[in-house]
Amino acid sequence: MALVTLLIVGAGIAGAAAITSLVMGRKDGPKPTRPAPAAKAEREPERGDEHEIVELHPGRSLAEQLQHHAAEAEARGLRPFFELGAAWCPPSRIFGESLHDPRIAAALAGTYLIRADMDDFSDDPLPLDWRLSSVPVFVELDAAGERTGRQIDGGAWGEDTIDNMAQTLAPFLA
Repeated sequence: MALVTLLIVGAGIAGAAAITSLVMGRKDGPKPTRPAPAAKAEREPERGDEHEIVELHPGRSLAEQLQHHAAEAEARGLRPFFELGAAWCPPSRIFGESLHDPRIAAALAGTYLIRADMDDFSDDPLPLDWRLSSVPVFVELDAAGERTGRQIDGGAWGEDTIDNMAQTLAPFLA
């Protein structure tokens, strides 16, 4: 109890000294402390490093969803791309599992990647209209969600490694 009283009295005296210093205009009282500056990141992200990844789900037509997300990409200053993959496809799975790998993230810089599983849209006419031959397939979209004519599929990178995927996708997505 005596220790607690001593601490309270001690804190009171220090506080009173600080107030007295401020009122009397003295500068020898306790100095206010500033929080330590936050540690800087190793490298500040650049605007071009930004990317967005969205997953489509059945319910609305694929064309409607692509149109919506392509417009969102345009509004955010990102280039829209559509990836159609499949859960049963090894290259699609490897790509999906590596989205947070720095090599894939670097390849995706500046993009808005719209992902869909083809089995979720098996009744949707759009993939059939596009006559896509393999998955995963990456399709460049315009601001209206329409194909530009540029596309690349999983056969373009040879062996299904993250390095091969990143090195092949980077120039296509740039």
